[in-house]
Amino acid sequence: MNMAEVLAKKYKNKCSELLLKARFFKNKKSLHDEFIKRSWKARQEYQLWESKYMELTSYEKLYAFIEYHYLSRKFKSDSDYTKGREKRIVDSYMESLKKEGEAFITRHESITGKNIYFYADLSIKTENRFNQAI
Repeated sequence: MNMAEVLAKKYKNKCSELLLKARFFKNKKSLHDEFIKRSWKARQEYQLWESKYMELTSYEKLYAFIEYHYLSRKFKSDSDYTKGREKRIVDSYMESLKKEGEAFITRHESITGKNIYFYADLSIKTENRFNQAI
């Protein structure tokens, strides 16, 4: 089970657990309402998380992102021997984003010389914050 599935399961379990508690406290109005509010909040958190991390970007946006952050000599192919390299690289990253919700460009392939971690919405992960890449 990948990280995205684990987080999705966590939020869904949290919502169902809170709704179950709300049913248990049906006769105590204040507790019932509190658990309904918490359940609603957990559902909203999950939907926010899902929209941010699970929404896949288009192939064209991913291609532009990789083209910008990848070393051109490792990405662009001029000879017949390396024909189709760009498509294979972008397909590989698209598959990784679908499966895990995140991917990274190694320091050997990035233009900065540092590892670049990014999410499905193409936001770059930094130590304390997220930078929007495109």
